[in-house]
Parts: sequence; C-alpha cells; structure tokens
Amino acid sequence: MAKIDYNKAIINFEKQATTRTNFSYDPLSNKSYDVSKIEESKKLYDAYGNGKDPLYVIGVTNNTTEEFNNYTKKAYLDLQNAKKTPLLGQWVSPVSGKRFKDVSYVDGDISEDEAIRLKTLFNQESALKVYSNGEWELI
Repeated sequence: MAKIDYNKAIINFEKQATTRTNFSYDPLSNKSYDVSKIEESKKLYDAYGNGKDPLYVIGVTNNTTEEFNNYTKKAYLDLQNAKKTPLLGQWVSPVSGKRFKDVSYVDGDISEDEAIRLKTLFNQESALKVYSNGEWELI
C-alpha cells in the first residue's frame, strides 16, 4: 500500500481547508468528502464501499485543539502501519457543537456492532455510517 508522508498530507489538507469547513480528506487520492452533500457522500461510498454493505468512518483521535499535533501524527502513522488509509478531517459535531481536527479511517468490512465497539475504544462521540445511496447517519 502506498503511503503519503504526514507533513505532506497536512500541507495538502490545509489547501483543501481554505474552501471547506466540514470534510474528510484522503491524502492518498488527494480527494475530499463532505458527507453533508449527498453527491460527495456517494463519492466516498463509491471510493471505499463494496456496493451493498454500509461503510463506516471510524475516528481514532478525539482532537479538539483545532490543530494537528503529535497525537494526530502518531494516529496517522499507526493507521498506515496497520495497512489502513488514514483520513484527515475537520468538522463541528452536530451532537455536541465541538470542533475537531481528527484522524479517521474507512472500513466497509465490519458490522455496526464492531463500528460501535471501535467508536467506544477510540473514545469517539459517534461513528459515521454511510449507505450506498449516499445517505448517512451517526451511530
């Protein structure tokens, strides 16, 4: 699996962030996804989904500092070492109103129960469940 250097990923993320507020960025493909826009949610699913099962976006950091830092760098590198594609994201939680700059990954090969377990393991407020039609929900 190809890897993108963390510092380069942050630079490219920041370029995307000049025109976006809530989004996830894939450094490997250099694409961004704002799931609040149905067409982008579908593109996220098309990029990572299997065509039938829901896709889960699992956050691994709980970073409310609004800056990427050593903690997010470690999470990014850990995901790469686990052969997962890390995503960089920023958003405001619709649940708590908190602002996040986080690292997450996409997994289409797990059940909802497993996504909830991982959400809890990583101390996340919620995980994102994306359907093939682009609809989504927080779980």
